Amino acid sequence: MAANARKEKATDWAAPQLMEAILTQILAAGIDAFMTQKANIKANATLGIAARTYNQKDVWMKAPDGIIPCLQRHPLKLFANVIWPQEAHTALLQAVNRYLAVNRNLYTEGMEQAEDAEAGTTGTKDESLTTLQQAVIDVAALKAAAAEQTQKNASDKHDAADLNGAGAKYHQDQVSSGLGLRCMHRGSSRV
Repeated sequence: MAANARKEKATDWAAPQLMEAILTQILAAGIDAFMTQKANIKANATLGIAARTYNQKDVWMKAPDGIIPCLQRHPLKLFANVIWPQEAHTALLQAVNRYLAVNRNLYTEGMEQAEDAEAGTTGTKDESLTTLQQAVIDVAALKAAAAEQTQKNASDKHDAADLNGAGAKYHQDQVSSGLGLRCMHRGSSRV
């Protein structure tokens, strides 16, 4: 019985008005809405790399400027009766990902003809986009940019580790060949 009561109260995040507001807030937040800790960069003074950390939950949940607090204060009160789950950012991310997947024909090259034509129309489809459809395209681009940036950061981490390893190997080779720095340890000369 409790499960049925919960289903009755469950919010339909895919409702056009709600989804348009959610996507608009994601666009306002930018790429950070999709950046996770996988994209974090550790500082490396030797290589001149500054630290950069990403906290997706803060972007979504942190008051006053997080996506969800902004939705809760929506001027049209669209979210006034919403029962927010404890991990609301996860629920909304999943809903957005599902919505993007269902509407991938809007932003995936070659799928343009998979769009549904309006009932009763003949001939060429109307190619103008609604605000919601444009938001879907823009958010999908943000999500792709976040995935690309995460991949780039992971690649940069790997390159930095290689550079550090190469530097250590170079130093070791110099010391082994007698060309490197000599360390003095308590009166004894050791290389």
